[in-house]
Amino acid sequence: MTTESTSVLVDIRKYDGSLSAQWTAARLGEDEHGVWLGTVQGVPIRSATGGWTSRFAYVMSVPRGEWWTATFCADPGPEMYCDVCTVPEWNTNGTVLCMVDRSRRRAASWRPSPH
Repeated sequence: MTTESTSVLVDIRKYDGSLSAQWTAARLGEDEHGVWLGTVQGVPIRSATGGWTSRFAYVMSVPRGEWWTATFCADPGPEMYCDVCTVPEWNTNGTVLCMVDRSRRRAASWRPSPH
């Protein structure tokens, strides 16, 4: 695993572009599974509807070129959480952007989720 010790701004957006969640995570490194990010309990998180702090520590895998992320949480969080999203976009200032809440119609065309 390649390790780094930099911060990453995680920017999760809803299908309409509104802010779902945004927080700063530590970039732990990268391996064949993707870029690994980590946070401790109590990290401030912002959203379009307000803010809160994380209730548990976790590590998150952000695969390159894939349409999902996987989060592995410490107690009392869920053991694992996966987001289906657009392919994460990395920019030069260390921000990763993912768009969530997508769904597929039976006709195989994409549309925003109503949630």
